Amino acid sequence: EGDLPEGDSTCDRNFIVAYEGDNMRTLSFEEIECITVSDGKTFVVDKEGKKLRIRQKLYEAEEILPEYFFRINKSAIANRKRIKMFKTGFDGAVDAVFKSGYKDYVSRRCFAEIKRRYK
Repeated sequence: EGDLPEGDSTCDRNFIVAYEGDNMRTLSFEEIECITVSDGKTFVVDKEGKKLRIRQKLYEAEEILPEYFFRINKSAIANRKRIKMFKTGFDGAVDAVFKSGYKDYVSRRCFAEIKRRYK
């Protein structure tokens, strides 16, 4: 009891299964702001800005996500529909600011690709 299930039973066509301690929760893609890796573990950030653990590796999650998700750096994928703005700092660094208030940096390479996409 309390163990995470094996295999890819944790993903489906329209949602991802996330874990908060021993509690399991399904998140529709619409509820996910960002998927990020921290200390070798993969997390989703939900629309309240809460980080929940998922079993998939980042590249595995990327394969099942719809086209409105895109890379913002080597360890994060963002939901375009949940981005409030891109904020540029004085040093030229760019952050994606999500509707929940959660922020993550955008790499120069990814930002160039994002700008190309929306020209």
